[in-house]
Amino acid sequence: MKYNCSLEHENLQSQLNKNLQKDLILQYTTAGIHKDDLTLTLNGHPAKRIGSQGQQKSIILALKLAQFKVIKETRGQKTYTHA
Repeated sequence: MKYNCSLEHENLQSQLNKNLQKDLILQYTTAGIHKDDLTLTLNGHPAKRIGSQGQQKSIILALKLAQFKVIKETRGQKTYTHA
């Protein structure tokens, strides 16, 4: 897994200034951490290209379970409540 950060080569203020006119036209911000991405690989190749649909779903499930575990350990509770 590789985290692709939009701030790796240029700071946020520079990106915002550069994209201001485009952002005003589009009415949303096109630069920032919400544009960051994860690249998941299988044997060094992008999972979304070479992985089967089942493998891709397994990767997503594993990430969600890991996220749940981190939140539970950090907060000391589950992330949902029963009604």
